[in-house]
Amino acid sequence: MNSIIDEIVQEMLGVLDNSQLIQLKRVLKKKLGNNTDSDPKKSNESYIADYLAAKQVEGCSKKTINYYHATLKIMISHLGKHVQKITTADLRDYLGNYQQSRNSMGLE
Repeated sequence: MNSIIDEIVQEMLGVLDNSQLIQLKRVLKKKLGNNTDSDPKKSNESYIADYLAAKQVEGCSKKTINYYHATLKIMISHLGKHVQKITTADLRDYLGNYQQSRNSMGLE
């Protein structure tokens, strides 16, 4: 059942933002009898903390984790959205502006 839900969500990646994808997955699980979802009202800082905890478990150094934390906070602040509402297009625009403002070249 989960693989079907994941296939549906995967096909909708280009159409829906993260928040909409999460809601779609939640509804599909509920309607198809598998209602195990995460808290939809988590704060951005909570998502960052979860990500950084995972990176720490992976063995990243304290310096790297501090860098990730600062970078994520700046990006989210710049985008002005809840992380569940950030789209791929938002990230592309942000990274494009970031590269342009620093005269850095993208990896081609």
